[in-house]
Formats: sequence, C-alpha cells, structure tokens
Amino acid sequence: MLCYKDERDIDFFENCLLVEEQLKEQVKQLPKNRRGYMVSPREIFTAAIHRPAKSFYLADAYQIIKIYKKSLCLSELPDTPRRTLYVDIRKEFVRLSQLYPGYSLLEIAEIIQDLPAPRFYISDNWAQILFYKNKNK
Repeated sequence: MLCYKDERDIDFFENCLLVEEQLKEQVKQLPKNRRGYMVSPREIFTAAIHRPAKSFYLADAYQIIKIYKKSLCLSELPDTPRRTLYVDIRKEFVRLSQLYPGYSLLEIAEIIQDLPAPRFYISDNWAQILFYKNKNK
C-alpha cells in the first residue's frame, strides 16, 4: 500500500529530532526542582507520530481512490494507523468534494496526493524501531 516508505521513514525521524529539541526546551523551562526530568524516547516518537507529515506517502491518485472506497466500510477494520489513514483520506474527499463540486474522484485524489497529511500513519512499535534504528546510526 505504501509507496514512499523510505521517504516517510526519513521524514518521521526528522520529526522525532524536532520533537526531541522541543521537549528538551520545555524541560529547561521547568522549575529548578524538576529540571532533572529526562525526556523519554517513547515521549519523542509518540509525539512525532501525531505531528503533520509532508504527505500521505501513497503511490498515486488511483491508490488514494482505492483507499477512499475501502473507507466507506470501516467497520471491518480495527482501530489502527491504517484505519486512521482511511478516515483521514475520506475526510479529505468529503472536504474537497464540497469545495470543488463537480470534480471527479480522480481529480480530487490528485489534489489529495499533493496535500500534507495530518499525522504519520505508523504504529507505536514501528515508530520505536525507526527511532532507535536511526538514532544509533
């Protein structure tokens, strides 16, 4: 399903580094008696998952249409990053359909292809693997 996996993984780790810096800055702002607080890797990669991503990292507009059609019967999917991706793609289709009435599914999918995504669609486990793999390079 995912076409630009390597690009997504690099972008995710860059987001982790940004989050890490932000969290360290927040720790510096704590009262002196709490400054010994250490930012945990889990805090970093969990926060990075929920930051905006550069794109949905999908191959093409046809893949986006396929996801949109699958999103119409979500009751079959457990609550996972994939389900969240489907929900977010559907929301974009609905929003853009209202914004551009008369556009075809393909035209809307082509717009979505160029949009940033509201988050990274990866599990906590995969985020942890990516974080440590890149941190130890």
